[in-house]
Amino acid sequence: MDAAQPTLRIASTWPPPCARHGPETTWIFCPWLQGLPRRTNLWIASLPIHDANAVLLDAIASDAFRNASLKPAFVGVCLVDPFRQLKHVFRTLAAAGVAGVVNLPTTGAFRGSMARALDDLGTGVTHEIAMLALARDQGLRIGGVAMTLETGARLIDNGCDFVLNLRFGAGTGNEVQSVVCRAGHPEYMAAVDIELN
Repeated sequence: MDAAQPTLRIASTWPPPCARHGPETTWIFCPWLQGLPRRTNLWIASLPIHDANAVLLDAIASDAFRNASLKPAFVGVCLVDPFRQLKHVFRTLAAAGVAGVVNLPTTGAFRGSMARALDDLGTGVTHEIAMLALARDQGLRIGGVAMTLETGARLIDNGCDFVLNLRFGAGTGNEVQSVVCRAGHPEYMAAVDIELN
């Protein structure tokens, strides 16, 4: 991939250790990925094995984050958090210099009866989309993660700058199938290079 082309990158530490910090890189900071198996971390992060938002809020309160000259454009937020008012989380992120949020981890990793049960309980993808709209209404940019074309279309319709279409497969790990961009955001059209550090 040409270095001048725009790229989305996922970082689990901040500042990211990789050398590419240019304007062509859009970072998604997901500190809760640390310590999870590389091939399955985005899927495993959807399970209730930790408090993803607590890890995120601790990370952005750290000296390393506050003193970093570069801030991530986006952070991964658990949008079905039962313990926090997301309006407060969004205000905290904006005050820390974060421009946007992405629905990572996502309950979209679950399929079939589990996905239906989560939606019935108000803790599924439909709720994530509503919380992204809330973040947008509070002045944050929003990006999305989808496992189905239907969810991807809903995310774009709700104002996401981009949607990462992910696939979780046995033995294949996490794969980015494509990136769909909202009209007016051509800067992400080449964004298919997702790196986890």
